[in-house]
Amino acid sequence: MFESPLPAPRVGEILVRLLYVSVDPYMRGRKNDVKSYAPPVGIGEVMGAGGVGVVMVSQHPQIQAR
Repeated sequence: MFESPLPAPRVGEILVRLLYVSVDPYMRGRKNDVKSYAPPVGIGEVMGAGGVGVVMVSQHPQIQAR
């Protein structure tokens, strides 16, 4: 396990504590470079996912922290 301190959010940034993340079956198919309804994820790219979180710290003028 690796732990490191989190930097404080800079102006315009927020810190979110992730509570839930969606790991769906279609993600496995996106790891293969084949024709599909969802484009494949390339090496070094980030695979998107849905999630639910709580804003812990906000330095963004339009987002308030909890």
